[in-house]
Amino acid sequence: MSEQHDQQADPVFDQEQKHLSALYAKLLQMREDIAADLESNHAGARQDLLDMSEEVRLDFGGADETIETLAAIETLNAVIDAYNQYHDFNVEKLRRVILLLMQPYFAKVRLQMRPGRPARDVYIGAAGMTDEHSIPLVVDWRSPVAETYYNQEMGETSYEVDGKKRTVNLELRRQFDIVRDQLNMYFDTTVAIEDSLLLGALKRHHSEKLQAQIGFLYDHGSAYLVHNGNVLFHACVPMNEDGTFCSVSHQGKTFSGKDYYDYSDRLARRAWHEHDQVSLDWMWYLWCGRYSPLSGRVMKTFERTYLADKSTWAEPRDPYFEHVGDPVACRTVLEEFGCSGDGVIINGHTPVHASAGENPVKAGGMLVVIDGGFCQAYHRTTGIAGYTLISDPRGMRIKAHRPFGTIADVLDLNADIMSDDDRFEIYPSPKTIGDTDTGTQIRGQVADLRALLDAYRTGLLPERG
Repeated sequence: MSEQHDQQADPVFDQEQKHLSALYAKLLQMREDIAADLESNHAGARQDLLDMSEEVRLDFGGADETIETLAAIETLNAVIDAYNQYHDFNVEKLRRVILLLMQPYFAKVRLQMRPGRPARDVYIGAAGMTDEHSIPLVVDWRSPVAETYYNQEMGETSYEVDGKKRTVNLELRRQFDIVRDQLNMYFDTTVAIEDSLLLGALKRHHSEKLQAQIGFLYDHGSAYLVHNGNVLFHACVPMNEDGTFCSVSHQGKTFSGKDYYDYSDRLARRAWHEHDQVSLDWMWYLWCGRYSPLSGRVMKTFERTYLADKSTWAEPRDPYFEHVGDPVACRTVLEEFGCSGDGVIINGHTPVHASAGENPVKAGGMLVVIDGGFCQAYHRTTGIAGYTLISDPRGMRIKAHRPFGTIADVLDLNADIMSDDDRFEIYPSPKTIGDTDTGTQIRGQVADLRALLDAYRTGLLPERG
């Protein structure tokens, strides 16, 4: 049941309007304060950058001088990162304030948190906001305590926080019609809100964590990675029987080698951002296609699931997997991706049958397969629990992990995860940061800083007061 109320001689309406007006004034003040803080922080960051840049002395004359120079540059970068983080925090807070200024909240619940304690009002909105004392002004509708608004029960109800159940007493459930700082009406109800738009939003919320995780992969991942002269990719670079790169045609164009990987990467990103049918179909092909660089085999999932005849289970593989046992083929792949001749191809995808004597290091150390099967289902096939590849100043080594037993084994027998260490590459001399991609980036930053200082000193970039 519900009862609707408007502004005609209603003291509760007057009280709610008074609360809304006060909160709206706080939000307006927050907006002004954050905007001023952002402007002040920007000016301060600029001046700090200039001052610290003047203090940096670039000296790469010897090992000690180089270390001091790099340390000074890293300190400068750390200050810049701190300013960026503070800026991003304020921008996100300003975004929430602006959202709430359109409608500060749409509902409230009155909850008695503990027996014998007075009940308190919890206002629920599209975003959460606290005051300068970290006291909630509005809670986000996706927060755990907001569940009490959507639950069926009046009276004793509950919600979960960090996996722990909290039981409270729901005394009031109230919904508002609000536009900015104007309360049009409110109504109290004893049943859960069953608005179709709200339920649709709740359904979308269930996938938010997954969306964030996949978004992280797209933001930080790629179909392949060239790093410190090595190339990493999951499965293969499709090849012909003669060891040349296989040409694959799609949408009227033909690709092979690195170009094929770049094309696949672009389509995968387009599938995520645009959801067009061509890109979505390509995502399916990347998973199971015979010439997919992420698969490289004929998948027999159907046969393995429904047919008892194991002769139908065999999955023919791309010739790549045979060719890369040869250093010549490995060198061809490394050159295709612009890697140095002493680089390493780092593969996954194909579990290494260590129990049968298979070695993850192939072609004289030019290729290493680090898919040993962390997944427990592969332990019986591989005989191990996966590999970890480690690169340090001395060279590269690979750790083979033995399967983990049980927690009881750890407690009763002091058994732990054991690893076998194999150093398969030793550099002629220890590598320094300057020999890595990070060193290249630092040298680029040094060049940028020099150019920036020169621009200020020569007047090419005038200072703004």
